[in-house]
Amino acid sequence: MIVVLGLLGLLGLAVHVSFAVGLSAWAVRVAKQRGGAYRYAIALPGVGFFASMAGGMLTLMGLIHAFGAVANAPPDVRASALADGISEAMNGTAYGLVAAILLYLTSAILSSVGSRRAREAR
Repeated sequence: MIVVLGLLGLLGLAVHVSFAVGLSAWAVRVAKQRGGAYRYAIALPGVGFFASMAGGMLTLMGLIHAFGAVANAPPDVRASALADGISEAMNGTAYGLVAAILLYLTSAILSSVGSRRAREAR
């Protein structure tokens, strides 16, 4: 079971990396054609990937903190400490993913507009 979950995690990471690389390649092509402000679109997928990885790290740190709090808490507050820690961990995940999605969408929109304008200029 652990092997299957590990493979699914690696598959998700591979999809995420390929998505970021694909958006970066598209942004590079548009930046070469259009120049100007489109140069900044190249960095957006990389920053989005970093944001999602930071969200994953926040999840791990939150879960470590949650289980550490449970280990040191008296029995009557363990459930509350665990729930608070898990909530904190999931908030980290949500913030990282929302930031990554917004950065990816911004990159895709800028690249799409740049591609369309480059086609119209020809």
